[in-house]
Amino acid sequence: MSTDILRRQRIAQGMPTPLESVILVVTQRSGAERIVACCAQGERVGIRVGQMRAHAQALLEEKAIVETYKPEREQKAVLYLAQKLQRFSPRVVLDGPSGFIVDLTGMERLEPNECALCVKIRDLFTSYQIHSRLAVAPTVGAARALAQYGTVQQSCSVCPDRGQPIPIFQITDQKLIASTLGTLPIEALGFDMEVITALKDVGVQLVSELFKIPRSSLQRRYGQESVRIIDEVLGGAFEVLVPLDHETSLSVHHHFDGPTTRQYVIMLATEGLLDRLAQRLRERESGVCRLSLEVNRVDVEPIQVSVRLGYPSRCASHLMGLLRPLLETINLGFGVDGLVLRALEEDRLAHSQQAMPGVSDQGSRSASQRTQHGRYAADSSVGVLFDRLRTRFGHEQVVTALNAVAGTALRPTLLFERPESIRCEGDAIVWRGVRYELVAWVGPEQVSPSWWTASVDRLRDASATRMFYRVADCHGRWLWLQSRTDSEEERWFVSGVWA
Repeated sequence: MSTDILRRQRIAQGMPTPLESVILVVTQRSGAERIVACCAQGERVGIRVGQMRAHAQALLEEKAIVETYKPEREQKAVLYLAQKLQRFSPRVVLDGPSGFIVDLTGMERLEPNECALCVKIRDLFTSYQIHSRLAVAPTVGAARALAQYGTVQQSCSVCPDRGQPIPIFQITDQKLIASTLGTLPIEALGFDMEVITALKDVGVQLVSELFKIPRSSLQRRYGQESVRIIDEVLGGAFEVLVPLDHETSLSVHHHFDGPTTRQYVIMLATEGLLDRLAQRLRERESGVCRLSLEVNRVDVEPIQVSVRLGYPSRCASHLMGLLRPLLETINLGFGVDGLVLRALEEDRLAHSQQAMPGVSDQGSRSASQRTQHGRYAADSSVGVLFDRLRTRFGHEQVVTALNAVAGTALRPTLLFERPESIRCEGDAIVWRGVRYELVAWVGPEQVSPSWWTASVDRLRDASATRMFYRVADCHGRWLWLQSRTDSEEERWFVSGVWA
Protein backbone atom coordinates (compact mmCIF):
# COMPACT_ATOMS: atom_id res chain seq x y z
CA MET A 1 0.00 0.00 0.00
CA SER A 2 2.98 2.32 0.48
CA THR A 3 3.64 2.36 -3.26
CA ASP A 4 -0.02 3.13 -4.04
CA ILE A 5 0.04 6.08 -1.64
CA LEU A 6 3.27 7.37 -3.18
CA ARG A 7 1.93 7.05 -6.73
CA ARG A 8 -1.22 8.97 -5.76
CA GLN A 9 0.77 11.76 -4.09
CA ARG A 10 3.16 12.12 -7.05
CA ILE A 11 0.25 12.40 -9.46
CA ALA A 12 -1.35 15.05 -7.22
CA GLN A 13 1.90 17.03 -7.26
CA GLY A 14 2.10 16.87 -11.04
CA MET A 15 5.23 14.70 -11.03
CA PRO A 16 5.64 12.27 -13.97
CA THR A 17 4.55 8.83 -12.76
CA PRO A 18 3.66 6.43 -15.59
CA LEU A 19 1.52 3.44 -14.67
CA GLU A 20 4.20 1.04 -15.90
CA SER A 21 6.93 2.64 -13.76
CA VAL A 22 8.32 0.65 -10.83
CA ILE A 23 8.09 2.25 -7.38
CA LEU A 24 10.36 1.06 -4.57
CA VAL A 25 10.20 2.08 -0.91
CA VAL A 26 13.53 1.62 0.90
CA THR A 27 14.88 2.02 4.43
CA GLN A 28 18.27 1.72 6.07
CA ARG A 29 18.66 -1.70 7.71
CA SER A 30 21.73 -3.75 8.63
CA GLY A 31 24.09 -1.23 7.10
CA ALA A 32 22.40 -1.17 3.68
CA GLU A 33 19.29 0.15 1.96
CA ARG A 34 16.69 -2.60 1.71
CA ILE A 35 13.30 -2.86 0.05
CA VAL A 36 10.33 -2.27 2.37
CA ALA A 37 7.57 -2.16 -0.24
CA CYS A 38 7.39 -2.83 -3.98
CA CYS A 39 4.63 -2.31 -6.53
CA ALA A 40 3.12 -5.10 -8.61
CA GLN A 41 5.32 -4.27 -11.62
CA GLY A 42 8.43 -4.81 -9.50
CA GLU A 43 7.17 -8.10 -8.09
CA ARG A 44 6.67 -9.45 -11.61
CA VAL A 45 10.39 -9.01 -12.39
CA GLY A 46 11.48 -10.73 -9.19
CA ILE A 47 11.88 -7.91 -6.64
CA ARG A 48 10.99 -8.99 -3.11
CA VAL A 49 10.69 -7.26 0.25
CA GLY A 50 13.99 -7.44 2.15
CA GLN A 51 16.25 -7.33 -0.90
CA MET A 52 19.08 -4.84 -1.07
CA ARG A 53 18.36 -1.80 -3.22
CA ALA A 54 21.33 -2.50 -5.48
CA HIS A 55 20.15 -6.07 -6.17
CA ALA A 56 16.60 -4.89 -6.88
CA GLN A 57 17.70 -2.21 -9.34
CA ALA A 58 19.89 -4.74 -11.14
CA LEU A 59 16.72 -6.63 -12.11
CA LEU A 60 15.21 -3.58 -13.81
CA GLU A 61 15.88 -2.39 -17.33
CA GLU A 62 14.82 1.17 -16.55
CA LYS A 63 15.45 3.37 -13.53
CA ALA A 64 12.90 2.92 -10.76
CA ILE A 65 11.22 5.56 -8.61
CA VAL A 66 12.78 5.19 -5.15
CA GLU A 67 11.36 6.82 -2.03
CA THR A 68 12.39 6.63 1.63
CA TYR A 69 10.04 4.77 3.95
CA LYS A 70 8.02 7.08 6.24
CA PRO A 71 5.99 5.00 8.71
CA GLU A 72 3.92 7.93 9.99
CA ARG A 73 2.61 8.62 6.49
CA GLU A 74 1.48 5.02 5.97
CA GLN A 75 0.07 4.75 9.49
CA LYS A 76 -2.13 7.78 8.96
CA ALA A 77 -3.42 6.43 5.64
CA VAL A 78 -4.15 3.03 7.19
CA LEU A 79 -6.09 4.61 10.06
CA TYR A 80 -8.09 6.75 7.62
CA LEU A 81 -9.05 3.71 5.53
CA ALA A 82 -9.97 1.75 8.66
CA GLN A 83 -12.42 4.46 9.65
CA LYS A 84 -13.93 4.30 6.16
CA LEU A 85 -14.34 0.52 6.53
CA GLN A 86 -16.47 1.00 9.64
CA ARG A 87 -19.41 1.74 7.39
CA PHE A 88 -19.48 -1.97 6.48
CA SER A 89 -18.99 -3.40 9.98
CA PRO A 90 -18.62 -1.94 13.48
CA ARG A 91 -15.66 -4.25 14.18
CA VAL A 92 -12.61 -3.27 12.12
CA VAL A 93 -9.14 -4.35 13.26
CA LEU A 94 -5.74 -3.21 11.99
CA ASP A 95 -3.71 -6.26 10.90
CA GLY A 96 -0.06 -5.51 10.37
CA PRO A 97 1.26 -2.42 8.58
CA SER A 98 -1.22 -2.55 5.66
CA GLY A 99 -3.88 -5.13 6.49
CA PHE A 100 -7.46 -4.88 7.74
CA ILE A 101 -9.80 -7.39 9.37
CA VAL A 102 -13.52 -6.69 8.93
CA ASP A 103 -15.67 -8.89 11.18
CA LEU A 104 -18.85 -9.80 9.29
CA THR A 105 -20.40 -11.76 12.15
CA GLY A 106 -24.08 -10.85 12.48
CA MET A 107 -24.13 -8.77 9.28
CA GLU A 108 -26.28 -11.26 7.34
CA ARG A 109 -29.43 -9.20 7.77
CA LEU A 110 -27.82 -6.16 6.20
CA GLU A 111 -25.92 -7.96 3.42
CA PRO A 112 -26.69 -11.68 2.95
CA ASN A 113 -24.15 -12.02 0.13
CA GLU A 114 -20.62 -11.73 1.55
CA CYS A 115 -19.04 -11.51 -1.90
CA ALA A 116 -21.25 -8.54 -2.79
CA LEU A 117 -20.02 -6.81 0.35
CA CYS A 118 -16.44 -7.58 -0.69
CA VAL A 119 -17.10 -5.89 -4.02
CA LYS A 120 -18.17 -2.72 -2.20
CA ILE A 121 -15.04 -2.83 -0.05
CA ARG A 122 -12.87 -3.30 -3.13
CA ASP A 123 -14.59 -0.32 -4.77
CA LEU A 124 -13.67 1.76 -1.74
CA PHE A 125 -9.97 0.93 -2.12
CA THR A 126 -10.14 1.44 -5.88
CA SER A 127 -11.57 4.94 -5.39
CA TYR A 128 -8.34 5.82 -3.55
CA GLN A 129 -6.21 4.10 -6.26
CA ILE A 130 -5.07 1.40 -3.83
CA HIS A 131 -4.61 -2.20 -4.94
CA SER A 132 -6.28 -4.73 -2.60
CA ARG A 133 -6.70 -8.50 -2.16
CA LEU A 134 -9.80 -9.68 -0.32
CA ALA A 135 -10.56 -13.01 1.31
CA VAL A 136 -13.58 -14.34 3.25
CA ALA A 137 -13.15 -17.27 5.63
CA PRO A 138 -14.63 -18.66 8.87
CA THR A 139 -11.45 -17.77 10.82
CA VAL A 140 -9.19 -14.74 10.84
CA GLY A 141 -6.04 -16.79 10.24
CA ALA A 142 -7.47 -18.49 7.17
CA ALA A 143 -8.65 -15.20 5.66
CA ARG A 144 -5.26 -13.62 6.33
CA ALA A 145 -3.39 -16.51 4.71
CA LEU A 146 -5.55 -16.44 1.56
CA ALA A 147 -5.40 -12.67 1.19
CA GLN A 148 -1.60 -12.64 1.39
CA TYR A 149 -0.60 -15.89 -0.36
CA GLY A 150 -3.67 -17.13 -2.24
CA THR A 151 -3.27 -18.01 -5.91
CA VAL A 152 -5.56 -17.17 -8.79
CA GLN A 153 -6.71 -20.79 -9.00
CA GLN A 154 -8.05 -20.56 -5.42
CA SER A 155 -10.13 -17.43 -6.05
CA CYS A 156 -13.73 -17.21 -7.22
CA SER A 157 -14.77 -14.61 -9.80
CA VAL A 158 -17.53 -12.24 -8.74
CA CYS A 159 -19.25 -10.30 -11.51
CA PRO A 160 -20.58 -6.99 -10.24
CA ASP A 161 -23.18 -4.97 -12.10
CA ARG A 162 -20.40 -3.03 -13.78
CA GLY A 163 -16.83 -3.70 -14.82
CA GLN A 164 -14.77 -6.87 -15.09
CA PRO A 165 -15.05 -9.96 -12.85
CA ILE A 166 -13.36 -9.46 -9.49
CA PRO A 167 -11.31 -12.33 -7.99
CA ILE A 168 -12.12 -12.91 -4.32
CA PHE A 169 -10.80 -15.70 -2.10
CA GLN A 170 -13.53 -17.46 -0.16
CA ILE A 171 -13.87 -20.46 2.18
CA THR A 172 -17.51 -21.24 2.89
CA ASP A 173 -17.11 -24.04 5.45
CA GLN A 174 -14.71 -24.46 8.36
CA LYS A 175 -14.10 -28.09 7.35
CA LEU A 176 -12.56 -26.89 4.07
CA ILE A 177 -9.88 -24.70 5.67
CA ALA A 178 -7.19 -27.39 5.84
CA SER A 179 -7.66 -28.54 2.25
CA THR A 180 -7.84 -24.99 0.86
CA LEU A 181 -4.71 -23.77 2.62
CA GLY A 182 -2.75 -26.96 1.92
CA THR A 183 -1.02 -25.63 -1.22
CA LEU A 184 0.14 -22.39 0.44
CA PRO A 185 3.66 -21.90 1.85
CA ILE A 186 4.10 -22.16 5.60
CA GLU A 187 4.79 -18.40 5.74
CA ALA A 188 1.05 -17.88 5.20
CA LEU A 189 0.24 -19.01 8.74
CA GLY A 190 2.24 -16.20 10.35
CA PHE A 191 4.97 -18.14 12.16
CA ASP A 192 8.11 -16.44 13.43
CA MET A 193 11.09 -16.49 11.11
CA GLU A 194 12.98 -18.84 13.43
CA VAL A 195 10.16 -21.41 13.28
CA ILE A 196 9.90 -21.09 9.49
CA THR A 197 13.64 -21.65 9.09
CA ALA A 198 13.54 -24.68 11.39
CA LEU A 199 10.61 -26.20 9.48
CA LYS A 200 12.30 -25.69 6.13
CA ASP A 201 15.45 -27.33 7.44
CA VAL A 202 13.49 -30.58 7.86
CA GLY A 203 11.82 -30.26 4.44
CA VAL A 204 8.46 -28.75 5.46
CA GLN A 205 7.58 -26.22 2.75
CA LEU A 206 3.78 -26.33 2.41
CA VAL A 207 0.92 -26.03 4.89
CA SER A 208 -0.33 -29.51 3.96
CA GLU A 209 3.02 -30.98 5.00
CA LEU A 210 2.86 -29.11 8.29
CA PHE A 211 -0.62 -30.46 9.09
CA LYS A 212 0.71 -34.03 8.82
CA ILE A 213 3.08 -33.54 11.76
CA PRO A 214 1.60 -34.82 15.06
CA ARG A 215 0.50 -32.13 17.48
CA SER A 216 2.74 -33.40 20.29
CA SER A 217 5.79 -33.24 18.04
CA LEU A 218 5.01 -29.68 16.97
CA GLN A 219 4.63 -28.53 20.56
CA ARG A 220 7.84 -30.25 21.67
CA ARG A 221 10.02 -29.04 18.78
CA TYR A 222 8.59 -25.62 17.90
CA GLY A 223 6.81 -24.48 21.06
CA GLN A 224 3.25 -23.93 22.24
CA GLU A 225 2.93 -20.74 20.18
CA SER A 226 3.10 -22.71 16.93
CA VAL A 227 0.30 -25.03 18.07
CA ARG A 228 -1.83 -22.05 19.10
CA ILE A 229 -1.45 -20.42 15.66
CA ILE A 230 -2.55 -23.63 13.92
CA ASP A 231 -5.57 -23.94 16.24
CA GLU A 232 -6.62 -20.36 15.49
CA VAL A 233 -6.35 -20.93 11.74
CA LEU A 234 -8.38 -24.16 11.81
CA GLY A 235 -10.98 -22.77 14.23
CA GLY A 236 -9.97 -24.77 17.29
CA ALA A 237 -9.17 -21.57 19.23
CA PHE A 238 -10.39 -17.99 19.09
CA GLU A 239 -8.09 -15.17 18.03
CA VAL A 240 -8.52 -12.09 20.21
CA LEU A 241 -9.39 -9.01 18.17
CA VAL A 242 -9.18 -5.42 19.40
CA PRO A 243 -11.37 -3.29 17.10
CA LEU A 244 -10.84 0.38 16.46
CA ASP A 245 -12.81 2.86 18.50
CA HIS A 246 -15.47 4.72 16.58
CA GLU A 247 -14.81 8.38 15.97
CA THR A 248 -17.48 10.12 18.03
CA SER A 249 -16.33 13.69 17.46
CA LEU A 250 -18.00 15.75 14.77
CA SER A 251 -15.89 16.31 11.67
CA VAL A 252 -16.42 17.90 8.26
CA HIS A 253 -14.14 17.56 5.24
CA HIS A 254 -13.35 19.60 2.14
CA HIS A 255 -11.28 18.32 -0.80
CA PHE A 256 -9.96 20.70 -3.45
CA ASP A 257 -9.98 19.74 -7.13
CA GLY A 258 -6.23 20.25 -7.13
CA PRO A 259 -3.49 21.52 -4.80
CA THR A 260 -3.83 25.24 -4.06
CA THR A 261 -1.45 27.74 -2.47
CA ARG A 262 -3.90 30.66 -2.41
CA GLN A 263 -4.55 31.85 1.10
CA TYR A 264 -7.99 33.31 0.41
CA VAL A 265 -9.21 30.04 -1.12
CA ILE A 266 -8.29 28.17 2.06
CA MET A 267 -9.99 30.87 4.16
CA LEU A 268 -13.23 30.57 2.15
CA ALA A 269 -13.16 26.78 2.41
CA THR A 270 -12.63 27.04 6.19
CA GLU A 271 -15.61 29.38 6.50
CA GLY A 272 -17.74 26.86 4.62
CA LEU A 273 -16.61 24.06 6.93
CA LEU A 274 -17.44 26.18 10.00
CA ASP A 275 -20.95 26.86 8.66
CA ARG A 276 -21.52 23.12 8.17
CA LEU A 277 -20.13 22.31 11.61
CA ALA A 278 -22.26 25.01 13.26
CA GLN A 279 -25.39 23.54 11.68
CA ARG A 280 -24.61 20.07 13.03
CA LEU A 281 -23.83 21.49 16.47
CA ARG A 282 -27.15 23.35 16.42
CA GLU A 283 -28.97 20.10 15.71
CA ARG A 284 -27.31 18.53 18.74
CA GLU A 285 -27.91 21.58 20.98
CA SER A 286 -24.21 21.76 21.75
CA GLY A 287 -21.25 24.04 21.26
CA VAL A 288 -17.58 23.35 20.60
CA CYS A 289 -15.01 23.80 23.39
CA ARG A 290 -11.92 22.58 21.49
CA LEU A 291 -11.58 22.82 17.72
CA SER A 292 -8.90 21.54 15.36
CA LEU A 293 -8.27 22.12 11.66
CA GLU A 294 -6.06 19.69 9.75
CA VAL A 295 -4.44 21.07 6.59
CA ASN A 296 -3.39 18.28 4.22
CA ARG A 297 -0.36 19.29 2.15
CA VAL A 298 0.72 17.34 -0.91
CA ASP A 299 4.48 17.47 -0.40
CA VAL A 300 4.95 17.24 3.38
CA GLU A 301 3.10 15.94 6.40
CA PRO A 302 -0.25 17.54 7.30
CA ILE A 303 -0.23 20.40 9.75
CA GLN A 304 -2.84 20.80 12.47
CA VAL A 305 -3.94 23.99 14.23
CA SER A 306 -6.27 23.96 17.22
CA VAL A 307 -8.02 26.45 19.48
CA ARG A 308 -9.52 26.01 22.94
CA LEU A 309 -12.52 28.08 23.97
CA GLY A 310 -13.41 29.23 27.45
CA TYR A 311 -17.11 28.58 26.85
CA PRO A 312 -18.98 26.45 24.30
CA SER A 313 -19.81 28.19 21.03
CA ARG A 314 -21.30 27.41 17.65
CA CYS A 315 -20.92 30.91 16.21
CA ALA A 316 -19.11 30.42 12.89
CA SER A 317 -17.85 34.01 12.70
CA HIS A 318 -16.38 33.83 16.21
CA LEU A 319 -14.65 30.51 15.48
CA MET A 320 -13.30 31.86 12.19
CA GLY A 321 -11.87 34.84 14.04
CA LEU A 322 -9.88 32.43 16.22
CA LEU A 323 -8.64 30.27 13.33
CA ARG A 324 -7.77 33.09 10.90
CA PRO A 325 -4.55 34.31 12.62
CA LEU A 326 -3.35 30.72 12.93
CA LEU A 327 -4.00 29.96 9.24
CA GLU A 328 -2.13 33.07 8.15
CA THR A 329 1.10 31.77 9.67
CA ILE A 330 1.21 28.17 8.38
CA ASN A 331 3.46 26.99 5.57
CA LEU A 332 1.34 25.76 2.64
CA GLY A 333 4.25 24.00 0.94
CA PHE A 334 3.55 23.09 -2.70
CA GLY A 335 -0.17 23.20 -2.16
CA VAL A 336 -3.09 22.08 0.01
CA ASP A 337 -5.46 19.41 -1.31
CA GLY A 338 -7.85 19.04 1.64
CA LEU A 339 -9.09 20.35 4.98
CA VAL A 340 -10.55 18.43 7.95
CA LEU A 341 -12.36 20.35 10.70
CA ARG A 342 -13.05 18.46 13.96
CA ALA A 343 -14.93 19.36 17.14
CA LEU A 344 -12.69 17.58 19.65
CA GLU A 345 -14.68 18.63 22.73
CA GLU A 346 -18.32 19.66 23.02
CA ASP A 347 -20.58 20.95 25.75
CA ARG A 348 -24.27 21.55 26.17
CA LEU A 349 -25.46 24.86 24.67
CA ALA A 350 -29.23 25.31 24.68
CA HIS A 351 -31.10 27.28 22.05
CA SER A 352 -31.67 30.97 22.82
CA GLN A 353 -35.07 32.61 22.61
CA GLN A 354 -35.48 34.94 19.63
CA ALA A 355 -37.16 38.29 20.18
CA MET A 356 -40.60 38.90 18.70
CA PRO A 357 -40.99 41.66 16.07
CA GLY A 358 -41.52 45.05 17.69
CA VAL A 359 -40.43 43.84 21.14
CA SER A 360 -37.11 44.79 22.68
CA ASP A 361 -34.84 41.77 23.00
CA GLN A 362 -32.60 43.29 25.68
CA GLY A 363 -34.13 41.22 28.46
CA SER A 364 -34.10 37.94 26.53
CA ARG A 365 -30.56 38.54 25.31
CA SER A 366 -29.19 39.17 28.79
CA ALA A 367 -30.96 36.07 30.04
CA SER A 368 -29.68 33.90 27.19
CA GLN A 369 -26.11 35.04 27.77
CA ARG A 370 -26.00 32.82 30.85
CA THR A 371 -26.14 29.07 30.92
CA GLN A 372 -26.36 26.77 33.89
CA HIS A 373 -24.19 27.51 36.97
CA GLY A 374 -23.92 31.20 36.03
CA ARG A 375 -21.46 30.68 33.14
CA TYR A 376 -21.53 33.01 30.15
CA ALA A 377 -22.26 31.63 26.69
CA ALA A 378 -19.39 31.65 24.25
CA ASP A 379 -21.05 34.19 21.94
CA SER A 380 -21.38 36.75 24.75
CA SER A 381 -18.99 39.66 24.92
CA VAL A 382 -17.05 38.18 27.85
CA GLY A 383 -16.58 34.81 26.15
CA VAL A 384 -15.51 36.37 22.84
CA LEU A 385 -13.05 38.67 24.59
CA PHE A 386 -11.34 35.93 26.57
CA ASP A 387 -11.19 33.54 23.59
CA ARG A 388 -9.45 36.18 21.49
CA LEU A 389 -7.06 37.08 24.29
CA ARG A 390 -6.17 33.45 24.80
CA THR A 391 -5.57 32.92 21.05
CA ARG A 392 -3.37 36.02 20.93
CA PHE A 393 -1.37 35.67 24.18
CA GLY A 394 -1.68 31.96 25.00
CA HIS A 395 -3.81 29.81 27.27
CA GLU A 396 -1.66 30.17 30.41
CA GLN A 397 -1.73 33.96 30.31
CA VAL A 398 -5.50 34.34 30.76
CA VAL A 399 -6.50 31.17 32.60
CA THR A 400 -6.82 33.06 35.93
CA ALA A 401 -8.96 35.77 34.39
CA LEU A 402 -11.27 33.20 32.85
CA ASN A 403 -11.80 31.48 36.17
CA ALA A 404 -12.25 34.81 37.92
CA VAL A 405 -15.56 35.19 36.08
CA ALA A 406 -16.70 31.86 37.51
CA GLY A 407 -15.68 32.98 41.01
CA THR A 408 -17.96 36.05 40.95
CA ALA A 409 -21.05 33.93 41.58
CA LEU A 410 -22.31 34.27 45.15
CA ARG A 411 -22.40 30.55 45.79
CA PRO A 412 -20.19 27.74 44.42
CA THR A 413 -21.51 25.50 41.66
CA LEU A 414 -20.43 22.40 43.61
CA LEU A 415 -21.34 22.40 47.30
CA PHE A 416 -19.90 19.57 49.39
CA GLU A 417 -22.27 17.55 51.55
CA ARG A 418 -19.76 17.78 54.41
CA PRO A 419 -17.05 20.47 54.57
CA GLU A 420 -13.53 19.06 54.20
CA SER A 421 -10.88 20.05 56.72
CA ILE A 422 -7.74 21.87 55.50
CA ARG A 423 -4.53 23.23 57.07
CA CYS A 424 -3.41 26.82 56.50
CA GLU A 425 0.29 27.57 55.96
CA GLY A 426 0.71 31.30 55.37
CA ASP A 427 -0.57 32.10 51.84
CA ALA A 428 -1.14 28.43 51.09
CA ILE A 429 -3.47 25.65 52.13
CA VAL A 430 -3.02 21.89 52.36
CA TRP A 431 -6.15 20.13 51.08
CA ARG A 432 -6.41 16.38 50.53
CA GLY A 433 -2.68 16.06 51.13
CA VAL A 434 -1.71 18.55 48.39
CA ARG A 435 -0.36 22.06 48.97
CA TYR A 436 -1.93 24.91 46.95
CA GLU A 437 -0.65 28.47 46.81
CA LEU A 438 -3.37 31.14 47.04
CA VAL A 439 -3.24 33.99 44.53
CA ALA A 440 -6.47 35.87 45.28
CA TRP A 441 -9.23 35.99 47.89
CA VAL A 442 -12.48 37.85 48.54
CA GLY A 443 -14.14 38.18 51.94
CA PRO A 444 -14.96 37.63 54.64
CA GLU A 445 -18.68 36.99 54.41
CA GLN A 446 -20.35 36.42 57.75
CA VAL A 447 -23.13 33.82 57.91
CA SER A 448 -25.14 33.60 61.16
CA PRO A 449 -28.27 31.70 62.20
CA SER A 450 -31.55 33.37 61.24
CA TRP A 451 -32.85 35.39 64.19
CA TRP A 452 -36.47 34.49 63.48
CA THR A 453 -35.84 30.75 63.67
CA ALA A 454 -32.89 30.29 66.07
CA SER A 455 -33.14 30.28 69.85
CA VAL A 456 -31.62 33.00 72.04
CA ASP A 457 -28.81 30.69 73.22
CA ARG A 458 -28.03 29.79 69.64
CA LEU A 459 -27.76 33.45 68.65
CA ARG A 460 -25.42 34.16 71.60
CA ASP A 461 -23.16 31.21 70.70
CA ALA A 462 -20.15 32.63 68.84
CA SER A 463 -19.30 29.24 67.34
CA ALA A 464 -22.57 29.30 65.39
CA THR A 465 -21.27 32.16 63.25
CA ARG A 466 -19.28 31.18 60.17
CA MET A 467 -16.85 33.35 58.19
CA PHE A 468 -16.66 32.46 54.47
CA TYR A 469 -13.99 33.44 51.94
CA ARG A 470 -13.72 33.03 48.17
CA VAL A 471 -10.10 32.17 47.30
CA ALA A 472 -8.30 31.28 44.06
CA ASP A 473 -5.41 28.81 44.02
CA CYS A 474 -2.38 28.75 41.73
CA HIS A 475 -4.29 26.63 39.17
CA GLY A 476 -7.02 29.25 38.72
CA ARG A 477 -9.61 27.27 40.70
CA TRP A 478 -11.93 29.14 43.08
CA LEU A 479 -12.71 27.57 46.45
CA TRP A 480 -15.24 28.48 49.12
CA LEU A 481 -13.52 28.39 52.51
CA GLN A 482 -15.13 28.73 55.91
CA SER A 483 -13.59 29.54 59.26
CA ARG A 484 -14.87 28.19 62.60
CA THR A 485 -13.80 29.09 66.11
CA ASP A 486 -14.18 26.19 68.54
CA SER A 487 -12.73 26.49 72.05
CA GLU A 488 -10.61 29.49 71.03
CA GLU A 489 -9.11 27.45 68.16
CA GLU A 490 -9.66 28.56 64.57
CA ARG A 491 -10.31 25.77 62.12
CA TRP A 492 -10.62 25.98 58.32
CA PHE A 493 -12.73 23.95 55.87
CA VAL A 494 -13.46 23.80 52.14
CA SER A 495 -17.24 23.94 51.61
CA GLY A 496 -17.39 24.00 47.82
CA VAL A 497 -15.76 24.90 44.50
CA TRP A 498 -16.70 26.92 41.43
CA ALA A 499 -16.59 24.60 38.38
